[in-house]
Amino acid sequence: MYEKETCHKARKGDKESIALILLEAPDMPKEMKMRPEDYAMKMIDDAMHMDHETMHMSDKGYEVKMDGSKKTMKIPAPEGFHFMMYKDGPVLMLGEDVEHEGAAGEIEIEVVEEHDASRLM
Repeated sequence: MYEKETCHKARKGDKESIALILLEAPDMPKEMKMRPEDYAMKMIDDAMHMDHETMHMSDKGYEVKMDGSKKTMKIPAPEGFHFMMYKDGPVLMLGEDVEHEGAAGEIEIEVVEEHDASRLM
């Protein structure tokens, strides 16, 4: 699997990260007519879809779960913080104490692959 940070950088066009993905990827079949950077993105996408139930991007990376056609990801609170589950959505609160009403050490959010203008605020 590819490192989480490498995938993020590659998706933003970082040439070194793209090269690292290509080094780990199988050779591109000759019949595939695409640019190397496009092939790297395909390899990242393929790795994410290998297991339709659960996908691990690295030992310390994210876990994406599929529930039907909806993907979700659990995001841990940054060190020194916790989430508070408010009516209008989660917020970060200073402190690691999650032993009170509405507190959570991680949140589960939906993962999308394309923008959906109808869902924007």
